[in-house]
Amino acid sequence: MEKHSQSIYTEVRFLSPPEHAEILSFYLTELGADGVEERAGETPDSVALIAYYGQSPSESELTDIQKLADRFAGSRFLSVDTKENINWFKDRQNHFPPILVGKNIRIIPEWEAEIAGMINIKICPGMAFGTGNHETTVLALEIIDRYAADMQGKYFVEVGTGSGVLAIAAVKLGLFCRCACDIQPESADEFRQNFRLSGIPQIPAVIVGGPEQIDKPADILIANMTTDELISLKSEFLRLLNPGSHAIFSGIYLANEDRFTSYFQPHFDFISRHQKSEWSAVYAVRKK
Repeated sequence: MEKHSQSIYTEVRFLSPPEHAEILSFYLTELGADGVEERAGETPDSVALIAYYGQSPSESELTDIQKLADRFAGSRFLSVDTKENINWFKDRQNHFPPILVGKNIRIIPEWEAEIAGMINIKICPGMAFGTGNHETTVLALEIIDRYAADMQGKYFVEVGTGSGVLAIAAVKLGLFCRCACDIQPESADEFRQNFRLSGIPQIPAVIVGGPEQIDKPADILIANMTTDELISLKSEFLRLLNPGSHAIFSGIYLANEDRFTSYFQPHFDFISRHQKSEWSAVYAVRKK
């Protein structure tokens, strides 16, 4: 019997600071969640995380899940609820409305109709990765959209692709994906599924692993990751980008922006900086 044909499911709720939401979502998935959804928190500087379990966690599993809040400062376990599965589907429809980025890009769930003349990115929400509504994803999409005309026909790699939203947008805007990678095994299947849902028959190569497994440099690099991850991978990014190549870096928490700049500005000319809420992103060119 498939998970979604079951009559009930379990919903586990957490509250988290924005900078811990992504890693906390990862650990919830590692502990058996079928999907993790982000919603607005109780305050502007918090995020509500809702983890969905098709099969109810055991008492010991639930204890491990609750202990996650202790690992990340400012995080808090809220509740566990058991609900009817039919409500899950309706709830997903209610909480995944289309996301409009700029004038042309539209991120829609798989049940939503496409609009002709727009860049429709169709995804299966509630899986292991984001739905495209996080500020860091929106920032990267805005940069891709703004500079796509300057990058037509060029090859890009994406590091930390997750659901593949950024790669899909780039391909639909005329770029070629050399490959994408993510260290989380679930990413590869979700990446391929979302490419199919978005109507792209030629699915690019996706590697389960880090950028060290990418052997050829590219014209463009896209990376939406935490500041620490970006800094730790700087040498790999430099290896993958020849002088004059382009880079889109997103996921920079404002409190860490000076540190990011100190590491990357010696090697890159920052063409533009973009900000939403507590996050920033940069469009840069590798120095010659």
